[in-house]
Amino acid sequence: MVADEIILEDGPVIYLLSLEHQLTEVLGFMRALQLTDPAEDWVRDENDACWRSRNPEQRLRMEKGLKSLVLIAPTQHQLSQAQAVPDGHRTGVWEITKFSGAVSRERKAQLIENAEALLAGLRQARERANHEGARRSASAARAEAATWPTRTIRSLSARSGQFFGSSSPDPPRLRG
Repeated sequence: MVADEIILEDGPVIYLLSLEHQLTEVLGFMRALQLTDPAEDWVRDENDACWRSRNPEQRLRMEKGLKSLVLIAPTQHQLSQAQAVPDGHRTGVWEITKFSGAVSRERKAQLIENAEALLAGLRQARERANHEGARRSASAARAEAATWPTRTIRSLSARSGQFFGSSSPDPPRLRG
């Protein structure tokens, strides 16, 4: 029962233990979820089902190369002297839009809170089922204790052939 709503009714204790283990693993997964970067302004993009940065970053694309710088102009008696200097010129503008599959801080807190509430309800149900099972098994043990001597003697006499090597009319055979 979670928030006065019954989710599973009359579940066996073994199943509740298995659910508790699985829910504990899911809760660990939720606690490890990545958060969106708080430095960015994020907008939910429904087409891609993820978060997208609201203001794309713009960067200049620079192409680097070498340019010759003439130090001394050529004359009729002397060759020119030039030196290669780095040259960079703008070739374009890049727009960078960031995408993220992470969850917001509020959503992560909500998921963890819901999973912890479900886990607490599951643990209460398991404890209740264990307690009821203990009451049932105590009454069953009392009823079993009353019939124990005759049932045990019958069981031992039926099994004595298996343990002490007496041959039974139909020994078990393997089918092949």
